[in-house]
Amino acid sequence: MLDAAALGVVFVAFGHPVPFAALLTEYGLGSILATLPLTPGGLHIVEGVMVPAFIAFGVPATAALLGVIGWRLIEYWLPLPVAVLSYGSLRLGPLRTRRRCAAGEPAGR
Repeated sequence: MLDAAALGVVFVAFGHPVPFAALLTEYGLGSILATLPLTPGGLHIVEGVMVPAFIAFGVPATAALLGVIGWRLIEYWLPLPVAVLSYGSLRLGPLRTRRRCAAGEPAGR
């Protein structure tokens, strides 16, 4: 529900609030399409279906495009740099030394 709310907040940020029923319908459609194993995370499929669907619900074309693309940036692309930083901190940070010591290797190597 928070992800659907984020989609609604992005539409409000672009100046066009979407009715709740239309928002949940399109979010559900996008979530179902994202699970199809055609592309990773439904990349380009979700956007290609959600934008025309929002336009069909009466959202202006520019607001639909900006809203869906903005939401996908937050929902799909924003977690990737955070994950890379988290992985790097585990591989290169202080936890790496602790794991070596726990395995019986000297910490100075």
